[in-house]
Amino acid sequence: MGTFDPPHLGHQALLELAYGQLRLKQIYLLPNYRPGHKPEATPFALRYNMVSAWQKDLPFIALPPARTLQNIWQADAQDPMGSLLHWIASQHAENTRYFQLMGTDSFNKLVAYQKLPKAGDSRHVVVIDRPGYQTVSTTQTEQLT
Repeated sequence: MGTFDPPHLGHQALLELAYGQLRLKQIYLLPNYRPGHKPEATPFALRYNMVSAWQKDLPFIALPPARTLQNIWQADAQDPMGSLLHWIASQHAENTRYFQLMGTDSFNKLVAYQKLPKAGDSRHVVVIDRPGYQTVSTTQTEQLT
């Protein structure tokens, strides 16, 4: 999940690295419908179209239908992740593991909002270092390793 305003070569390099190193079958790109932390963001439809055009060069990338993303965000704007994971799970077999890729800054927000995966969750968090940010360390984050 991200703003992708615009999707760029840095995103692509990290996606390709994660795809190869984690041996992923597919990576879903989930453009935020209405990123509250970036009110100046380009409108969703334009960002979605940029990601859609970009994904054609990356065959391992999946993009949910725009209407699906819009409906999920409108139904649960405060915490759409659970609904997004439920939708993704409906597209795959049981016992599928999910990796949520994010930068250090996004991980720190996840910690602050207490949205880390729980023990036994099929969602695993992969944090990509971003210059200028340090990963927050708490008892919850220590349990993730």
